[in-house]
Amino acid sequence: MGGAKFLAPIINEIDPNLYEMIIHPLSKIFIEKFFPDKKYELLNIGKNKIEDFWQMRMPAYSSVITTTSSKIIDQTNSVLIQVCRDNSIPSLGFLDHWKGFDRFFDNYNQPSYMPDWLGVIDQKTKSRLESKNLISSSIFIIGHPWLDFLKQKNKTKAISLEAKSILLVSQPDPLNKFASIFCEKDNQNQINEYLSLMETKGYNAFYRSHPKEVKSCYGHLPLDKADFLDVFDKYEIFVGYDSMMLVEAFMIGKKVFCLKSKKIKNASDYEIPFTYGNRLDEPFPNHPGEINLFENSILRGKELIEVFLRDI
Repeated sequence: MGGAKFLAPIINEIDPNLYEMIIHPLSKIFIEKFFPDKKYELLNIGKNKIEDFWQMRMPAYSSVITTTSSKIIDQTNSVLIQVCRDNSIPSLGFLDHWKGFDRFFDNYNQPSYMPDWLGVIDQKTKSRLESKNLISSSIFIIGHPWLDFLKQKNKTKAISLEAKSILLVSQPDPLNKFASIFCEKDNQNQINEYLSLMETKGYNAFYRSHPKEVKSCYGHLPLDKADFLDVFDKYEIFVGYDSMMLVEAFMIGKKVFCLKSKKIKNASDYEIPFTYGNRLDEPFPNHPGEINLFENSILRGKELIEVFLRDI
């Protein structure tokens, strides 16, 4: 769903008559809320039929704009990009995070899942991709449209008085068969100690699972099911590892704590390159100051799409 959020603010600025939308089931709720009047086709097929579906559908299109995602567990995006390459259909993709570069490479370490054009967040990301011998002329820096959207929305929003509430933001650990990072004992010990302390101060904790995690170890906590914006109204404190939701919470003005466990430090291949939260054992943070990152990202993303459609 993160990729859908990254792309949605850009698509919102483009004439809806110029494209058709095919949606992965994980993004269904988000798309329905963000585009309440937009018609779309739901991709609802078995894993063994993904390639046949794309091979059948893609020749009808002159170009494809796609999100990118991990090839672990679900290869929907990977196969889409590969089919576009096989059929000489130009593709423009977007990388919504600083990590996960393995998504572009097949089992033979070939960039089979690299779109023809790729929009990335910053120069550091582009330089890392170039170091992997990917074609630099096809990589474009646009920023992060979703974080740009959140900042704009936050500036026009009235200040809300949150209840004393904490959200544990889970994410799957690829080194542990995509079980939640909170299943690791060191993480549990840190979390439990912190929650016990905050409980004495009147705080309640809730758990937000990741759509792709296969095991949760905090089933005793109430499960959060707030939508992609309401979640930031419901909670004062966000706790996790390096989930993009933590960055989103920071950008919208919430307090963020990040686990710093040695046992999960290799779960991501790159750290987010700016400070957006405190450690659990650090003093309670003040309200985050203004951060000027990602301004005009939506505009740059829109311009990239327009150039791509014009030049293909």
